[in-house]
Amino acid sequence: MELNLATDLFGKLKTVIFGHGRSRTGKKATDADYLVKMNLPPLLGRRDAVYERFTQQFSLQLLEQEPHQRFESYRGLLELLNSAVRDTDAVVVTLSNADTSLRERRLLNYFELLAETLTAAAQLVCFENRMLTREESLDGFLAGDRTGKLKRRVNVFQDSEKKIVTCVADLIEMAEDSIRRHRDYTRKNFNAHNAARYHRAFADFSGIALS
Repeated sequence: MELNLATDLFGKLKTVIFGHGRSRTGKKATDADYLVKMNLPPLLGRRDAVYERFTQQFSLQLLEQEPHQRFESYRGLLELLNSAVRDTDAVVVTLSNADTSLRERRLLNYFELLAETLTAAAQLVCFENRMLTREESLDGFLAGDRTGKLKRRVNVFQDSEKKIVTCVADLIEMAEDSIRRHRDYTRKNFNAHNAARYHRAFADFSGIALS
């Protein structure tokens, strides 16, 4: 099946990874940002739940899928990360406490690193597809390639994609303790009312009830 990953789907990918625009950190809060501050508990609950869904959906087994399926898996994962980036970016602008702001900025950098790394894997799927679908049209143009050498060079992209996805898995594992501490810190700093709002939003977006 011929796939148009390098055009339409790659356009979707760029929208996902760059859709949140440039980070607004460092800018002054607007009226809209004050509304964000009023709704920090559910916003943080949603953000944490989105990341929880990301870690549940991410798996090295996605490498066993066909190219189109792999790309769609990457796209779905990137949409989740994009949501986490947007929410965290909105939170950072409203914070006045230096320690809390630093923690959120670090988390924002982590989410962006995951998204950028996963984007590289999705791009490699596009390159793999372009090489496979153009092999026949290039027959006779590339010297010595009449025996399918071009197709065998696809392994270069596949091997690189596997290493990148493994890197994402390593990043998730390395961040587990920090994510847990960050989440515990956030919950402990809410009063009973706001803690309930946080837990409700987390459960709504993740399907997991926090104790």
